[in-house]
Amino acid sequence: MRYAIISDIHSDYNSLQNVLSNIEKQEIDKIICLGDIVGYGNQPEEVVKEIMQRNIVCVCGNHEKALFDSKAYEFMTKKAKVAIDENYDALSDNSIKFLENLPNNYIESGIRFVHGMPPDSLFDYVHVSTNEEILKRLKLYKEQIAFCGHSHRTEIIAIKNKTISRNKSISFFEEYKLESNVRYIINTGSISLPRNEIVENSSYLIFDNLEGKISFIKI
Repeated sequence: MRYAIISDIHSDYNSLQNVLSNIEKQEIDKIICLGDIVGYGNQPEEVVKEIMQRNIVCVCGNHEKALFDSKAYEFMTKKAKVAIDENYDALSDNSIKFLENLPNNYIESGIRFVHGMPPDSLFDYVHVSTNEEILKRLKLYKEQIAFCGHSHRTEIIAIKNKTISRNKSISFFEEYKLESNVRYIINTGSISLPRNEIVENSSYLIFDNLEGKISFIKI
């Protein structure tokens, strides 16, 4: 199975379309979205309808959570709150129902998908987590590989025998081979508002679970 893993669309319909057009050239079997479908941008309804029409599997992000949860809403910045309010008003009832029912994590073929930190955090950032925190989290779930978004950055975290290596200098379009005796947390980048210095536009990730290889794609 070849997966395209996308994250952090943030109601940016044009960027989503650019990424989906690129994915169509990659012989992808399935697309999975790691949350923050809405927020910040001004086309939430168009984005959600596209996601639903394509049957893209999604997990909940902190911006989706804040649409329906007052505690999550209060945790957001002032700018994010304004966007959440505007997005909510622009969404149809059908789209709201879809977003409200998103799970905090998704597991397929022994792979975990989550927005923030595994096993199921929506708000914690992997890129600022300590090695000690990562080791604690690993005890809470059994999957070898976990993919996450939220930070709008790309990173491969490899854990072997409690030794952690972190690759934040990702080479795009290069294949990375995953080892069978190593656990991984992989940050996929973002469709909207990238925060990597080397990425000016959208990025996403391709994962071939049969070959055990990943590659990061920037648009």
